[in-house]
Amino acid sequence: MEKKNRLRGPNFTKSDSILLCDVINNFKHIIECKKTDGVNLMEKHKAWQEVVKIYNSSTTGSQRTLESLQQNHKNIKKKFKKSASDAKMNIPVMELVHSVKEFGTSSDGWEKISHNMGVSTETCQEVLANLKKEADRKDAILKKNVMGTGGGPAPNYDPDPLLEKVKVLVGPAIDGLYTIYDGDSCLMASQPAAEPVEAINMQTDTQEDNQHGEKNTTLQLTNVTQQDEEYFTNDRANLKKKPHSLLVQNIKNKKKNHSEMPQKQSVSTKFISLASEKLELVALQKELLQIQIKEETEKSEHGRLLRDMEKEDAKKNEHNELIRKFELENIKVRFSN
Repeated sequence: MEKKNRLRGPNFTKSDSILLCDVINNFKHIIECKKTDGVNLMEKHKAWQEVVKIYNSSTTGSQRTLESLQQNHKNIKKKFKKSASDAKMNIPVMELVHSVKEFGTSSDGWEKISHNMGVSTETCQEVLANLKKEADRKDAILKKNVMGTGGGPAPNYDPDPLLEKVKVLVGPAIDGLYTIYDGDSCLMASQPAAEPVEAINMQTDTQEDNQHGEKNTTLQLTNVTQQDEEYFTNDRANLKKKPHSLLVQNIKNKKKNHSEMPQKQSVSTKFISLASEKLELVALQKELLQIQIKEETEKSEHGRLLRDMEKEDAKKNEHNELIRKFELENIKVRFSN
């Protein structure tokens, strides 16, 4: 069954809604009746037909259908119920937040809050729950805007002091626990990207004044071994403690002949060497396959030769049998004569 698309009409203005309420007021004893039997349903349908006629004849705007008037009537009732519910819970929320912060959310604390606010405990709890939901929604929208990757200017965000206080009360329920392994943009922006450790050219000049004069000592490091590289890249804790003293100690332990030390390879050089090794591996694999193919062909050729020899032997045996049979027949003929 195909679903019919509802035609989009112009929005109801305030005067249109007032006119609809005035018209429905004449039939409210039928339309708002809670009975659902067949007779009442027929009466409600007839009443709505009259409402449509009266409304379309009285309005100065566009003509409305039965479905649009019924939907607008439902929307008006929803707004009224929501406003009435908000009016029932119209308590000073800032005072409620301060009371929750002061007394806590235990059973005794809620009793004190209820006595202080002059409303029931359930109402206070419901208002606080709604505030938490609103704070959670605002915080989710803010995080979505921060984590977004689209272009354009950032949306304006005006923090609500009330929701900020509720957010402090809720705590990790909204923000979550802090972790160094998280991927939030704020954490990523606060930590700079790690740079690769390259060959270090460092000179440390130490001057010592004594009775004999000044002594200049120059230490130069041109290459870094694998052990030193692991120290600089992995052991951040030791690097934060005393990097200079440990570096000087490593320099003293270096060999005097730096030319014999292997040069550190760059990333491109490593990739080139890796590619050449892969090519060598492919060549060896190709050679191995060729050897295997050669062995298989030799085996198949050897089997073919064996089969040919067996066929020749079978032919020879058959020929010998025929000769023996012929000789036996000749011998029999001689004896018979």
